[in-house]
Amino acid sequence: MIIKKDEIEFKDSSDFYKFIFANDLYGVVQLKEPIQDSSGNVMVKEGISLNESTIKKIMNLEGKHISILKIILNKGVVEKLRIRLAKETFEVVEKSNKFLGHLYENSKGGTNNYRGIIENSFYNSKIVMFLFRLLMENKPFFDHIINLALLSLGAVIQTSFSVRLIHRHSFLAGLFFDISLVDTDYWKVGVSNGNDLTNISKMSASLLGKLNMADPVVQALNTLDLQKLDMDFGENLRIEAGKFDLSGGSLTKMGEYEDAGSTEEGSGSEEDPEVSRAVSIIGEAIKISKFIQTLEKKLEGTEDKYEKLIISFAYNSEKGLFLKEFADLMTSTFKEFEVEVKKVKHIAGVENECIFKDQAWAYPRNNPTQILCKGRKYECKHVEPGWDMNIISRKEAIGYIGTKLEPGQYPKCKLEAKLKGLDSIKKTVKKA
Repeated sequence: MIIKKDEIEFKDSSDFYKFIFANDLYGVVQLKEPIQDSSGNVMVKEGISLNESTIKKIMNLEGKHISILKIILNKGVVEKLRIRLAKETFEVVEKSNKFLGHLYENSKGGTNNYRGIIENSFYNSKIVMFLFRLLMENKPFFDHIINLALLSLGAVIQTSFSVRLIHRHSFLAGLFFDISLVDTDYWKVGVSNGNDLTNISKMSASLLGKLNMADPVVQALNTLDLQKLDMDFGENLRIEAGKFDLSGGSLTKMGEYEDAGSTEEGSGSEEDPEVSRAVSIIGEAIKISKFIQTLEKKLEGTEDKYEKLIISFAYNSEKGLFLKEFADLMTSTFKEFEVEVKKVKHIAGVENECIFKDQAWAYPRNNPTQILCKGRKYECKHVEPGWDMNIISRKEAIGYIGTKLEPGQYPKCKLEAKLKGLDSIKKTVKKA
């Protein structure tokens, strides 16, 4: 199957039939060129909608009068492909991804019609045909961007916003955040450098005019600052300058389909208060979803993956990286991790009392009994003289953004007395 600007070409009738069946195109699909016998007699006309019996007739002509089959990309076909994209997306929520399934099933915002939101997000033919091409030609990348789109929408549906089309635009922003990486391998392992993530967002935003993308989506990706989203996972992947070309590869097909009837939705200037609010919400949703997706990739194959994911998210939220308006609602849906979430929030809260903001380290992770000073601020009033701790190996704490501890001697901090509250958390939760 070869997808072109205004047609889809099949080299044999078997692929043609599979396409018809998979996308429920009976009575919709039309041939671009007639099928003729050796004498030039027309056996199947072009431009007429093909019913099931005619399609079976075409199957029987295989090897006799058919070399190439071409179908017209008419509105009916595009609409069916839109439905196919939506179904592929629903599958991820309802069958493929346990985390997303839980998040949507236990949504706090009362937005249960996520199916309608997703289906309507594929609102113009340029978007539909570009995504369908990705589905057919690069399924792993398609799955990757669908996952990010669903995480972005999953963050927003946890609460109510009186902002027009905010659910759709959050989904679309997640969907196209990584589109500039389509012809690379960077997306496979997850980019974890904040500067690179910011640049990716801007590069992707620069492409979206080709799809008649809604203004709030483009503005959100173009202004998104993810500098603080620096995830320290030891060996971090960095994007090398000049490694990929936004004018080549799969991106040359972006916007290729003629879509004269579609209009840009949700347009408006950045000065418009509603657009400004939308951009802010979308930006927060992307920041959350990118953190979750990248950490999930890093945790693949580990035990208690989802527990570690939720705990890391809760910790970083309490440290101020994410808005609690979103984060607390999301973590609260995972009742099975309630005790650990409360504990890690308490730990983060104690660390936040550090006079120097980010120097307090609760040690050892994840069940600390002490707090030491990473920056060795001996002048601090909380330092306990004469009780220095000697760390002999580098301490990693995956998911704890910006948090690492190198070998060396560190002063103890008096804030450790507040860690005693950890002991009572489990009992409190059980009583509740």
